[in-house]
Amino acid sequence: MNISIGTQAVPNYQDGGFKLNFPVKKGNVSLFGIGGISNIEILVSEYSKEDIELYGDSDRDQYFGTSMAVTGISYGHQINNDTYGKATLAYSWQENHADHELVYRDTTFEIDSIVSNLGYYYRDQKVSAIYNLNHKINNQHSFKTGINVEKYFYDHLDSNLNLFTYEFENRYDFKDDANFLQAYFQWKYKATDDLIFNAGLHGQIFTINNNSKSIEPRAGMKYNFSERSSLSAGIGLHSQMLPGYQYTFQQLQSDGSYALINKEVGFIRSFHTVLGYDQSFTSNFRMKIETYYQYLFNVPVEIHPSAFSLANEGSGFSRFFPGSLENTGTGKNYGLELTLEKFFSNQFFFLITGSLYDSRYSGSDGIERKTDFNGTFASNALIGYEINIKDKNTLQFGGKITYAGGNLATPVDIASTNLAKELIFIDSLTNTIKLKDYFRFDLKAAYRINTNKVTHEIALDLVNVFGIKNVLGFTYAPDPTDPTVSPVKEEYQLGFLPLFYYKIDF
Repeated sequence: MNISIGTQAVPNYQDGGFKLNFPVKKGNVSLFGIGGISNIEILVSEYSKEDIELYGDSDRDQYFGTSMAVTGISYGHQINNDTYGKATLAYSWQENHADHELVYRDTTFEIDSIVSNLGYYYRDQKVSAIYNLNHKINNQHSFKTGINVEKYFYDHLDSNLNLFTYEFENRYDFKDDANFLQAYFQWKYKATDDLIFNAGLHGQIFTINNNSKSIEPRAGMKYNFSERSSLSAGIGLHSQMLPGYQYTFQQLQSDGSYALINKEVGFIRSFHTVLGYDQSFTSNFRMKIETYYQYLFNVPVEIHPSAFSLANEGSGFSRFFPGSLENTGTGKNYGLELTLEKFFSNQFFFLITGSLYDSRYSGSDGIERKTDFNGTFASNALIGYEINIKDKNTLQFGGKITYAGGNLATPVDIASTNLAKELIFIDSLTNTIKLKDYFRFDLKAAYRINTNKVTHEIALDLVNVFGIKNVLGFTYAPDPTDPTVSPVKEEYQLGFLPLFYYKIDF
């Protein structure tokens, strides 16, 4: 249909899941599982001309694959009228792999050569044993407590081509295991019918190193002014482990050996506060206002002065390989959020949300900067309307508008980028470019046929109706027909995309 979806590659994927329940005396036994596999081949070597490649790099063939599975058994049991416990034993698997091959072309766009560039394989396995206990002491006091013991098994292999020596070097070759232990206790005190307090303590230890330990007190309260309005507040400490591959990053030493330079990095830690007000105007219409402040500390940053910080983790699709890290970075997030919601009644619903916020961090160079996530505002408006047709069938219409602050970007060092054949940013100018704001308008129409045993749905989704070119960021896209042209181009998100589907539920 000549509709651009940002790539010529086609993903292949399948998944499945199950849950089986077996009632037993004073309890229930459940067996559960979920799993899936996927792969995609982005083959720019098959392109006959330069084309948009939104999901990969335009200078290489890329082969990606992932798989995951979780299975386990749980036993929930009623100890007495006031006490309930649940035990769970589970096993999980997560794997992802990739191979990249650089595609060299001449000035006529013909392929000159294809050279292997990198390959990686990461497999993380985990065995979990969990027990949770709920006990009601009396009408005012109750508590929850639990323990979670997890055993991680890591198998990481990653190598890439050094473009100066044309030899492959290992970034990872790691096989080991570690334990992750968590325990918590939460006490609930109902002072009156309208005033409730919660207080608790959470602790965790990650045995991959000696620096990943934390004790985290937390507290909250809720006060009901009336049946339709309430005030809530919360405060607490929280910790988060790093992505597994960050612990296993290796660096080549002068004697030719590899050292795990970040294995001793501790948790990212944060102090959270939140205050919220909830007001129901009718049984179907409510408003919620919430303000929050989050202070980040012990954030991993590079030992040598730089703008790098793991506070920006997850803002893009690419992996990153920093130098030696230490837990000396900081950050802060604060903002105000508003929600207006009409639940489905009288054949329609709507939801309006708005957020004003600021998100900043400091790297090891001591300079405070905006984080990658700092768009400063975000808003959404969603509406749906349903018309009843004879024989219980329905005709549905819906629309959604999203308007948000644009992403931040960093200027590119063109000379270094041409040498490395990937984007190299100017560190001192991190997040000094503000891309244009994001706007999208979607429409949907659906016809649903309801029968006693089967529901059919025929629908048309019109995504980004106005075809707005929302900027995603910068990409490395050299022009083989003209090497003098800048290899840095703006990368756009999807334009207008009509989606038709037919779905059966039975």
